[in-house]
Amino acid sequence: MEKIYNSIAFSLFFSLLTFVFLNYFFQTTFIFLNLNYPVFSFFTALVGSITLGLVNLNKSKKYRFLTYYVFILFFSVTASILLMDSSYDGLWYQLDAVSKIKNGWNFIYELTRGEEMSEVFNTYTKAPWIIGANSYAVFGYIDAAKCFNWILLFSLACLSFFLFNSVFQYKKIHVFLFSFLVAFNPVTISQVFTYYIDGQLASLFSIIVLLMVLYIKIGNIKEIIIGIITSICLLANTKVTGLIYSGILSTGFIFCVFILKKEQFRFTFLMLFGAFGLAIFFFGFNPYVTNTIRHNHPFYPMNKPFIELHEPSNLVEMNNFQKAFYSYFSKSTYVSHDDSVKLKNPFNFSDHDYATAETRTNGFGSFFSLILIVSLIILMVSFFYFSQVKWLLFLGCIIACSALINPGVWWARYVPQLYLFPIILVVISLAITNSSVKKLGYLLLTLLCINTLNTMLNISFQTVSKQISINDQLNRFENKNVCSSVGRFKVINLQLNERGIHTVEKCLPPENCESLKWGPDTTCISISGN
Repeated sequence: MEKIYNSIAFSLFFSLLTFVFLNYFFQTTFIFLNLNYPVFSFFTALVGSITLGLVNLNKSKKYRFLTYYVFILFFSVTASILLMDSSYDGLWYQLDAVSKIKNGWNFIYELTRGEEMSEVFNTYTKAPWIIGANSYAVFGYIDAAKCFNWILLFSLACLSFFLFNSVFQYKKIHVFLFSFLVAFNPVTISQVFTYYIDGQLASLFSIIVLLMVLYIKIGNIKEIIIGIITSICLLANTKVTGLIYSGILSTGFIFCVFILKKEQFRFTFLMLFGAFGLAIFFFGFNPYVTNTIRHNHPFYPMNKPFIELHEPSNLVEMNNFQKAFYSYFSKSTYVSHDDSVKLKNPFNFSDHDYATAETRTNGFGSFFSLILIVSLIILMVSFFYFSQVKWLLFLGCIIACSALINPGVWWARYVPQLYLFPIILVVISLAITNSSVKKLGYLLLTLLCINTLNTMLNISFQTVSKQISINDQLNRFENKNVCSSVGRFKVINLQLNERGIHTVEKCLPPENCESLKWGPDTTCISISGN
């Protein structure tokens, strides 16, 4: 039974990841050919990924695999459509970009001009927009684009289950808890109902880390090689920081291979070289190549100050370590440049002190301050057992460094991988023979579970409550023509049209309108029925 679930878990991981990648590959290829076939790309990717997942399974496993695969896809799409995005960036430009690509905008051959976010559309990485456009074209709801948040989350959960159950052979309870913690990163779960894309970055970063561990543990089998290459291509084109993070992880990985598996060094180097070549010159032609040609920098406009414009005033003069300390030992909340971050008692928790998509300081949740304290104690103790855990410590240091070099280390959604650091320290504590260290590890594991569950339950309750309120408001205008005034949030009109509310955008005096509140962080929509 163990082997059955291990093989199904790995096949599900591989199939779900390749489904995302093939969506990206086919539609990117069509874009280079100046064609637009998002529906074809989606279904070709679906058939291809299922076929790849079934290859190494016998008949009985195939039925279980298909059942789980269909459930994951059905849940991902249904949850995405039913729970509408009401986030600021999602409604402002992320889903607007998805709509443009779905409707035929070819960013290789034409620039957008004259719009507020034209520079963003022309110069940002586009993987989430491309794959989102495919699902939008298939299901007819722009919120269906969010299904890939869930698909990557489930793919990571399956890979985590396989690694901890098959390779590390932990107890079942540990396997499920580690899989849960790795997949349900607070940044991921706080954004999974929105089209913020840092959750996708968190999932892909974690997938690469686990695949590299598998590569060293069990060898360079073809599924692991394909998984590393596809994940690098996706991560590098999810955000600009994804390319930097991929480079840091690959540097650490190639060093480990050189020390531990010298005979595979040449192949590994060529594999990574090819992956980055594909990621930059094919998938990332726009923006990396086009930005270099047009603006003399592949990371334009992110080579200019950006995070600094949003930093709370008292963080501006601090170094990255100090910024991280002040952020993660303060309240989980939204702050602007004019605000000042204040330290809090790590043992003090409030009802509203948890991570959301809009959270800036302490964006990993209210218990993260306490988690860091216990983590640092375990880290210091682990050096006394260096020979037992040196490679796990090296992995933890690589992940921590990838976060600490980022000027936005204080803002959790820009460094979601930081949540892996305490999880690795739990693994380290379980690998150490000292019983007192193990107890510290169990304490840290408990705090991580409480923190993740707290964020998960609060975000779910908040999202469902908000959607019930929105549905009540939408029902009043169903099948009516209305004038709407949505400002920069043009995607709201698409959401209304998809639900039978026909809109004409028009500025209306407040006394003639009813206001539909699309969440506390977005905007009031003024609507007058005709």
